[in-house]
Amino acid sequence: MTHAQAVDHDLVANRVRNRQLECLELWCGYPSYQPGFDINGLINIWGEWVDETLWQDAANISCYTPEEWTLLQQTHMAIEAFCKVTPRNIIDQQAAVTRPEWARLITCARAALQAFQQRGRLAED
Repeated sequence: MTHAQAVDHDLVANRVRNRQLECLELWCGYPSYQPGFDINGLINIWGEWVDETLWQDAANISCYTPEEWTLLQQTHMAIEAFCKVTPRNIIDQQAAVTRPEWARLITCARAALQAFQQRGRLAED
């Protein structure tokens, strides 16, 4: 058995879901809680844990409830919509958070966070 074959895909999925939950906490806490980076950092961190490949592999969704999965997708679409109407490098954070796309993004992130928190973090070991 090679090392790659020994990977527990459910465990990896749990870890990814936990990082996504943490990202949702960051989105919902911004700007009152700034973890040392700005909106550009939030977008980049989200992109590390949620990307287009997630939607392509049904095996990735085993750790989500149907509600979590739907709300995660809605949040991702809201972040993408926000990115489409803001500069690639957001300089004016205050102007960015006054956009209607930001309000939609936060509404989606809060709903997703609430759903994720019902089960909390999943086992990582």
